Amino acid sequence: MLACFALSPTARAVDPPPDRAARGCVALQKDGPFVVGGQPLHVVTADLNGDGHLDFVIPNAASGVVVYYGDGMGGFSGPNTFFAGVYPHDVAVGDFNGDGKPDLAVAAGIGGNGSGVEVLLNNSDGTFSEATLYPAEDSPSQIAVADFNGDGNLDLVVTDNLSGNVDLELRQPGSKNPAGGREWEFHDDLHISPGEQCERSGDGRF
Repeated sequence: MLACFALSPTARAVDPPPDRAARGCVALQKDGPFVVGGQPLHVVTADLNGDGHLDFVIPNAASGVVVYYGDGMGGFSGPNTFFAGVYPHDVAVGDFNGDGKPDLAVAAGIGGNGSGVEVLLNNSDGTFSEATLYPAEDSPSQIAVADFNGDGNLDLVVTDNLSGNVDLELRQPGSKNPAGGREWEFHDDLHISPGEQCERSGDGRF
């Protein structure tokens, strides 16, 4: 079904008129549904398998993170589910190990059970390795990715639904380990409570 949304504060969905382009309307067509399981909570988009098309990934509290791969024409293949700890709640995308491939960071756990950030590295084909848990507080709920300390590496910030606190997970690059150890890790570096300001490094920046 097509609907036309006039670009005004009082817009209503109506059948698209022939001159909708001239009148500034946007036509939307419903597709799907796409099955993701019992408790889908959020959705993010990224080109996970490097084919130039956007895919989407959804944390499903009942099963893991669910990925659908896009074909660039509105079609998606899936579901493809990857285990991401206990009660995965939110997901962020970033290159955490410096290989140029998008990895996943998942806020997971509830009530102290498996609580933290589950990091799933991309296998270079849009599938993901076994999750690595970095502990956080009792019930992580939201997660975001950015370089918070200006070292050129992506860090993580995760909110806690019960304590009202925020955890900062700074990425700590390591040396190459031929024996197969991780060449990177995150360090649970900072807890920020409600109303608290924190200046950590002495450079005057928060």
